[in-house]
Amino acid sequence: SDAQESAIHVDEVIPASYEEKPKIGLVEAATPQYAVLFVFLFVMFITEWSREEQNHGLFRRLLTTPAGRRDLIGGKLLFGVAVCSAQMIILFSLGLLFGRLRGLPVSVDIVGFLLVTLALAASSTSLGLLFSATRLPSSLALAPMLIGGVLGGCILAIDFMPAWLVPISYFMPQRYGILGYQDLMARGGGVLAILPETGILLLFSAAFLGYALWRFDLME
Repeated sequence: SDAQESAIHVDEVIPASYEEKPKIGLVEAATPQYAVLFVFLFVMFITEWSREEQNHGLFRRLLTTPAGRRDLIGGKLLFGVAVCSAQMIILFSLGLLFGRLRGLPVSVDIVGFLLVTLALAASSTSLGLLFSATRLPSSLALAPMLIGGVLGGCILAIDFMPAWLVPISYFMPQRYGILGYQDLMARGGGVLAILPETGILLLFSAAFLGYALWRFDLME
């Protein structure tokens, strides 16, 4: 009988520090991907809005009021955050409702969801203000949604992207929005779980807004 035993014996040992990640279901994958993809469509809207004000001299006339340039741009930022946040709430509500109707209920930490949503909305709006402060054609304002959607994991999940594209995704705010939402939906995380993604999104927002404040008046 000893001769019949295999000469090589393999035991499967799981390291004590190993933690198996839960599989991401349809609702947890599709809802964040599509919602984050379309929130960056607002970049095109705010670019067109700001360019129209600049081209018609409205922005210059508004500067004669007690409100300064930072106040006017800050107002656009607040408006964009409010609109984008409302959009995300509607899209996620529809996604969660669809999942519940299909027998795929998903729970989300409300406070964590709002934090990620506000940071992502600020990132999208400030990116639109950045485009407004450049001399790039308005039609290119659609690029953040398309390019960011492809490289940020909205259209093709990051786990399925070619290895050479994954490092580029770290420069896309879409990546951190999706990961933040999936931490809440698929991994049962709370506020602490999404703080890294929220912080990175706020850094994106600060960088985009800083450039817009620096260059916006040069378009007049």
